[in-house]
Amino acid sequence: MIRELKPAEIRKICDPNDVVCQSTKELGPLDRVIAQERAVRAIDFGLGVTEHGFNIFAAGPHGTGRVTTVKAAVERLAQTKPAPEDWVYVQNFSNPLAPEAISLPAGKGREFKRDMESLVSDLKIEIARVFESDEYEKRKSQIAESLAEERNRIVHEIEEKAKANGFTLQSTPMGFVALPVVDGKPLSQEEFFALPKEKQDEIKERQAELQQEMNQGLKKINRFERQLRDRVKELDREIALNAVGQILDDLEEKYHAHPKIPPYLKAVKEDILQNIEDFRKTEEPSPLPFLKMSPSFDRYSVNLLVDNAEQKGLPIVYESNPTFPNLFGRVDRKAQFGMLTTDFSMIRPGALHRANGGFLILNDRDLLTRYYAWEGLKRALKEEEIRIEDLSEQLGFATTETIKPQPIPFNIKVIIVGEPKIYYLLYAYDPDFRELFKIHSAFDYQMERSPESVSLYAAFIASRCRELNIRHLSREAVSRVIEFGSELSDDQEKLSTRFSDISDLLVESNLWAKRSGSEEIQVANVERALEEKIYRSSLYEERVREMIARGYILMEVEGEKTGQINGLSVIFLGNYMFGRPNRITAPVSLGREGIIDIERRADLGGKIHSKGIMIISGFLAGRYAQDKPLSLSASICFEQSYEGVEGDSASAAELIALLSSLSDAPIKQGIAITGSVNQMGEIQPIGGVNKKIEGFFEVCKIKKVNGVPGVIIPQSNVKNLMLKPEVVRAVAEGKFRIFSVSHVDEALEVLTGIPAGKRTPEGKWEEGSLNARVDTRLRKMSEELARLSRPAHGKEEGAREENKNPK
Repeated sequence: MIRELKPAEIRKICDPNDVVCQSTKELGPLDRVIAQERAVRAIDFGLGVTEHGFNIFAAGPHGTGRVTTVKAAVERLAQTKPAPEDWVYVQNFSNPLAPEAISLPAGKGREFKRDMESLVSDLKIEIARVFESDEYEKRKSQIAESLAEERNRIVHEIEEKAKANGFTLQSTPMGFVALPVVDGKPLSQEEFFALPKEKQDEIKERQAELQQEMNQGLKKINRFERQLRDRVKELDREIALNAVGQILDDLEEKYHAHPKIPPYLKAVKEDILQNIEDFRKTEEPSPLPFLKMSPSFDRYSVNLLVDNAEQKGLPIVYESNPTFPNLFGRVDRKAQFGMLTTDFSMIRPGALHRANGGFLILNDRDLLTRYYAWEGLKRALKEEEIRIEDLSEQLGFATTETIKPQPIPFNIKVIIVGEPKIYYLLYAYDPDFRELFKIHSAFDYQMERSPESVSLYAAFIASRCRELNIRHLSREAVSRVIEFGSELSDDQEKLSTRFSDISDLLVESNLWAKRSGSEEIQVANVERALEEKIYRSSLYEERVREMIARGYILMEVEGEKTGQINGLSVIFLGNYMFGRPNRITAPVSLGREGIIDIERRADLGGKIHSKGIMIISGFLAGRYAQDKPLSLSASICFEQSYEGVEGDSASAAELIALLSSLSDAPIKQGIAITGSVNQMGEIQPIGGVNKKIEGFFEVCKIKKVNGVPGVIIPQSNVKNLMLKPEVVRAVAEGKFRIFSVSHVDEALEVLTGIPAGKRTPEGKWEEGSLNARVDTRLRKMSEELARLSRPAHGKEEGAREENKNPK
């Protein structure tokens, strides 16, 4: 049924009286998420399930409050739970390349770090004190005295034996040397060689015997000195143990409830006792400070990786740059004497460490575009542990030996915020994804427009004004923002939940209110903000209209033309969309090629547009080819189209242009049409209906049409109309018309003024109807093509007969 729409049907006005306040400053803060009950319930359910694999993917269009909603949900839960444990890394004395990870209750990590720092400081003082004590010096002196007595006894025995054999002992750096004595004086070398040969041999023989006994004595002295050194070491260990033991015993008692700390403290004690000299050394001034090598006590320090001492509830981490190191941590290095060195104290935490025990929120595109971040996260989720690794190893590069910290148990609820298409792609092509992210939280892009939702919209506006610290809105301004919400959703019965766009409008309106000197944002400020937003982005649109006005783009909006119609399309340019009419032509000739899609043949047409052309062929065959074959060649073209054509929203226009050529019925060029058609001839809904109508309206304005132009739209798109006030005024004043139709026959009657007609009981089309004219034309074309084909067919049969009977 053909309907000419009234002004009230093409835009749903929000009555300011429906707004429950005179100004948004009267409203309290919004205490719940708007219009996302499905998403919120999914998030709450996912947060409540603690079993493996129930992580959450929050999917929805940008600007629908995904991150805000997720944060609000996790904050509610996090506040009811205690803070998770701290994590520290300490030296692994048995394997320094594998630092040991230790967990402690929240706040205890910081305390343990301080205790170990105090331990080193106390030991430096205490060990120095005990080694400087009188008792230590006394016991060490006793050991030294016993060494001196035994040494003197052995030396005295050797000296007596030497004297008895006519020798005297002389001490040298190499030990003792036996020199022969004559007349109570040692012989010089000259005197020795002056002796007779027999005497020299005798002295050498006695000297060799004495030297052997001296060597035996010296061995006894060396052995005894080693024993005494061992006794000194035992003394040092005993003294140090007295100093170290009490302090470490106190620490062991303090941390006995933590299984990993007592064994660690025992290893610390053993290392201290083995390196007691480090605590006894004093720093000496050096002319080259950078070469000064002081004893290092870093191995006894504690690397406090995760400190939850100040954490209230469970941690919530939003990582905006989820690179591999930012997620999983890293091991830093420092240059020292031309080399890169590292140890457990240079282990740095990642987002997984900070969020451990709580919640980690990530953006899908940020995660998927960082090298190995997605694969690493999946591995951590599957293995349930956080492993700090060198990314160069993952990439297969040659690396130097470095530390590999022990992994930490993974206990995180991961929430990815992203787009629906990415969710479905991951679900379809990544088997791990469906096992690890079992909760799908779907965010809607629109909500019902009802009195309750209008009140919620007003409450949201009030809350955003306070959050952004901008002016509040008057009642009339609120009603205009609500209408803008319906404009965004292209639906009279819906409001957009793309709240980022609403917030942007509030900020822009606030500027115009400020410039006008208004204390509140008025409806005029909102209208100005919307106009300026369009103006900033509409340069290309204006250039297209200018080309139409100057005749560069041929467009007729007056008179009638056969086989030519004005279809409507939309052009997307970033965040801006505008409507543009297109001249569609469909000439017809005798032939068998059927309908030729010029756009497709020129590689400018998309698959959906090609499908629309095939549907047109199906419609023609189903309606007109029941008693005859279709014998036509028709080409359909978007004139002056130099970019791709996609979609089927022009298929109704293409079909009507084709029927116009077949019936020789002119089409009114002042009326454009949009809508897709099915094989039964029904007009189906399309998108962008408001921009399409407004685009044709603007073209009619610049062309200064004589008469009343208009647009035909699908009946099912009427509820989508939220046309700008200028178009509504034009319709109210009778300067523009909008028709709604549900079938191609209805559109034909509006565009041609000729009844489409119905079939009579005999199966014929009503006389004089447009369908009858089309049917008659197709029948004549079929008969003509058959007639033209007969002579060629007869000659071919004759040739075959001659071949059968050659003479």
